[in-house]
Amino acid sequence: MLLGCALVLALTAGKAAAVWSTGIFFNPDDAMRAVEVRDLLGGQGWYDLVPTRLAPGHGVPMHWSRLADLPIAGLILLFRAVAAPDTAERLARLVEPVALLAAFMACQARLGRLLVPGPGAALAACLLAVGGLETASVFVPGHIHHHGLQVTLLAALACETVAGIGATRGRAAHAAAAGMLTAVTLAINLQNLPFAVVPGAAAVLAWVLRGREAEGALRTYAGALLAATALVVVVQIPPDRWGERSCDAFGAPHLAACWCAGLVSLALTLATARLGTPVLRAGAALVAGVGAALVLVTAFPGCLADPFSGVDPLLRSRWLADVGEALPLGELLRRDPAGAVPIAAMLMLGAVLVGTALARSSGAVRARWAVVAAFLAAGIAGTCWAVRVAASAEAFAALGGAWALCRLFDPARPRRPLAALACVVVGQGLTQAGWAAAMAVGPGRVAPAPVHPVDATACFAPAAYAGLGRLPAGLVLSTIDPGSQILAYTHHAVLAAPYHRNAYGNRAALLFFDAGLDEARAIAGAAGVRYVVACLTSPEVVEDAERRPDGVAARILAGAPPAWLRPAGPASGPVRVFVMAPGDVSASQDATAAP
Repeated sequence: MLLGCALVLALTAGKAAAVWSTGIFFNPDDAMRAVEVRDLLGGQGWYDLVPTRLAPGHGVPMHWSRLADLPIAGLILLFRAVAAPDTAERLARLVEPVALLAAFMACQARLGRLLVPGPGAALAACLLAVGGLETASVFVPGHIHHHGLQVTLLAALACETVAGIGATRGRAAHAAAAGMLTAVTLAINLQNLPFAVVPGAAAVLAWVLRGREAEGALRTYAGALLAATALVVVVQIPPDRWGERSCDAFGAPHLAACWCAGLVSLALTLATARLGTPVLRAGAALVAGVGAALVLVTAFPGCLADPFSGVDPLLRSRWLADVGEALPLGELLRRDPAGAVPIAAMLMLGAVLVGTALARSSGAVRARWAVVAAFLAAGIAGTCWAVRVAASAEAFAALGGAWALCRLFDPARPRRPLAALACVVVGQGLTQAGWAAAMAVGPGRVAPAPVHPVDATACFAPAAYAGLGRLPAGLVLSTIDPGSQILAYTHHAVLAAPYHRNAYGNRAALLFFDAGLDEARAIAGAAGVRYVVACLTSPEVVEDAERRPDGVAARILAGAPPAWLRPAGPASGPVRVFVMAPGDVSASQDATAAP
């Protein structure tokens, strides 16, 4: 466990140093998470998830969870006792992902010991897991978005589910913990939704096969799930929104699904005495499950479709379709094979090895491998829908590699001439680093190769916005991606930021850069924009310039901005700041900008 943590920290020491020395946010979501935590510590209400400076006047409620803000806010308050506020925040940003990494490693090591008897299993499981770039990337110091928390919670959920199989004592405790963790991980983000089905399905299957012997565990799991989801709703969602049918965040549809699962499971346990054979229990579970599914489909048909189906078509085609982490794996393979092949290779080889371990095991260990196989299958399915799920799925693939390596070097087994070669193949195949050692860890915005030089990371540096930060507060119009960094580095409000619920602001930004000069001027004026910001190396700016050669982006790249945009900072570095000429800012501008 310690070796795995040390490996990640050694590989990411440069980023940790940059966070400490400059306060840089490498990812828009990390920047927005920091903004959200600052608002909370500044007195914003617990249930109020509307960023105060994002599209002010239009109220953009984030689809995130306050629960993910708690550890960061707690660390900041702790460090404020011994450090200045800015230093305390940087310390929290460094410590929180490392703490999550340690917890994840502990879970991964425990899974290795539960699945693979003998020494070396825990070490192999940990090292192969962090060899997956998607998994390792969520624990990079400075990354405080909820992905690291989600991966850790999922590892804990898998631990409790697997540990309850074949346990001679504490089975009820494992079932209760699994039920509670299922509710919490769904509340924080729906990324783990494909995995959340596995613990309940495993409990029901055990009941089908063993009847009364597994009845208690199923009842405990169901009760914990019901209680935890009810508590999550009370803690996370204001009463006036309990009936909200949101599909992109935990809400009424997901609460109904959890309660249907819990109530159906409780009903099954009550009928155990009347269902004396596995066939009868399987039939009852099937009928009850289908009935519950029909109720949910009838009540919430919209959630069966894409949760982003309500996003403005212009935003879907011009922005969301290029967000790398939201792409299906097949689409990423088409656009960026070098980035997609390592992900697919690790998951596919992991599936083969997990399947082999399942086939060659017996008894309780085989049942545990069956649960791991189900988690991995859910992860592969989720990754095919959106590649960000790979960060959670890779850890299960690594468990198959741990089994293979321990089997190859088992002292009780005769040595084979190709053992060393097989070790290399397994290690290389199960670690994306082996396939793509030169690939950088970071957010992926997939874009066609442009004519102009592109470097999105240069648009995230704090120094690039120092000049903007010295200007009087106002509403900033930029392309979508830098919006979070502008909020984090400056006191200004922004019109656009990379969040699908910000329909008004993001649409206005796209139309501004897609329009002719006169129309763009009218759009900015109507929105009350005071400053226009463009990063010359941003893929968005370059694409906008190529799409509209007579538009604002093209004029800025050419060094000839329209007359109604006056330079408001030095013409050096990648970021250009312009102020709207007098008469083009609405009278209410000062009221819409944050102080």
